[in-house]
Amino acid sequence: ILNVGTCLRLEMSFVSVLPAEFHPSFRSVALSVIAVVPLLIILAQRFLQKRFCRPLHAGLKYQSFDAKVGVEDTLVVDCLHPSCPTLTHHKGSRTPPELKDDTSGGIVLNALKASHPILRGQRFVTCNHYDIDGLVAVWAAMNPASALSRYEDLLRAASIIGDLRELDLQSPSASEALHLCCWSNSVERNRFYRPFEGSETDGCDQKYNYFLQRMAGVLEGLAEGNAATVCAEGRDEYEQVIEDYKIMQEESCVRDRLPKIGLVILNPPRPVHYYALFSQTIGYDTVLTIYTENRYELECKYCGYIDITSRLVFPRLDLRALTEILNARETAVGVRWTCSRFTDSGPILRLDSTTDKLTKAHRYGNPCERPIFTSSIPPADFTSLVVSFFSHGLKAVEAKNFWKWEEVHRLNRSIQWDLWSLHYKTVVTPNVRTSFSLDLAEGDAPEIGGKWAVVVVLGCNPTSSALRERIVTACAVWEFLSNTAPALLLTTGYDSQKQGVTEAEHMAETAKELGVPAEAILLELQARNTLDNAVKVLEMLDDAEEPMEGGG
Repeated sequence: ILNVGTCLRLEMSFVSVLPAEFHPSFRSVALSVIAVVPLLIILAQRFLQKRFCRPLHAGLKYQSFDAKVGVEDTLVVDCLHPSCPTLTHHKGSRTPPELKDDTSGGIVLNALKASHPILRGQRFVTCNHYDIDGLVAVWAAMNPASALSRYEDLLRAASIIGDLRELDLQSPSASEALHLCCWSNSVERNRFYRPFEGSETDGCDQKYNYFLQRMAGVLEGLAEGNAATVCAEGRDEYEQVIEDYKIMQEESCVRDRLPKIGLVILNPPRPVHYYALFSQTIGYDTVLTIYTENRYELECKYCGYIDITSRLVFPRLDLRALTEILNARETAVGVRWTCSRFTDSGPILRLDSTTDKLTKAHRYGNPCERPIFTSSIPPADFTSLVVSFFSHGLKAVEAKNFWKWEEVHRLNRSIQWDLWSLHYKTVVTPNVRTSFSLDLAEGDAPEIGGKWAVVVVLGCNPTSSALRERIVTACAVWEFLSNTAPALLLTTGYDSQKQGVTEAEHMAETAKELGVPAEAILLELQARNTLDNAVKVLEMLDDAEEPMEGGG
């Protein structure tokens, strides 16, 4: 960069070579313009040094997320922001790939260790919500020296326990980290409000101001072995977690592990604290918990909501198709199967009261803090449904890192859940089952066309939005009946919409996709009155001189 002296020498040289015949006023203007050059260069140099060459601060200052002052010098952690630099594990963030970690706290610690350029030029740090991982990320950015030299293992462990709820008491500093988490949970609950129970617009700022002032003292006390004193407000929760953790270490509490679909099936004797429950789910994405008295909860873990780097993960599946089948089978009174969208931070499929719906705060809270209702579905049937659901949805999917939300949405749109639900729909009523079984037992079933014992007739309004659903229903009936006796599926309908293909042909093709073999399908292409024409076709089967298309 040119220094001032060089600039002045260049200016004087330039002025000296101006022709004498130039008007004096021009020479004056030229000299004035040239005189500004050194000042502009100095200002540009200072700006560049400030913007790109500023040394790493000893620590950033906490800034309210809603504050506008200093936003250009603000580092945003554990959440997304449209313009500020971010260090977070949330999907879609601009976090530098080389800093990625399972938790936002871990990402900030990685940035501090590397003296990463993203930290340079920043004066403030902020987050739009309060939780343990956010607290670790903010505090570490404010106190980099202490975070790295004294408390790194403890802080990393606290972020994992607090955010992923995966407790491993054998890992470094796990006990101290658990004390920190229980202290934060208890104080937040007792002095402020539980997560998702109040407004974070104002409450978040109040929580950070409270905890950040006390964090250093708590960490120092934990390092010195004074957990009982510095984390006294979290002692009851800590003791509960330890008790529940011991229960979950029993072999009987783990029924099955299915790594090919990322599912672990747990069988604890009673509902326990999340930190204890998820101690047996490390490495898995979905948890089916089976309690006594036919009580169940199916939960998609938080790892599907964020970017995980330590292992490969499966994408989340939309649980609504499974919920529909469960509700069709459920006979318990006053309850109904419900589930959150797969884009929720922690979707849970569970049996809820029809009059008292569970809030987000209750769903986020520990299983031992919410009611879990008894189902009429036996454990073996429930487990079979869940395993079948995930096996179907993930049959062509490989686990990987960094699933984008667009990919997860696209995958869920592509899954043909009706192909799966076909095998589980309860479409044949008990009285029909009984009657049909008795007819077969007594030898009264008709022999149609010398081959078929029963015929399922399918005709439908081609413009109906429920057309595919009705085809699925008919195919489910056919499948049930064909397991007992030879069954024919008869599709009827002409080309009423002038599409070049009849309704009968369209429905037959869909039925083939759903697993009905072509030799069990008969098409009637002229029908305008489904049942009348179907009966006529059936009467013709015995007398047909040539094989009829399809099942004929």
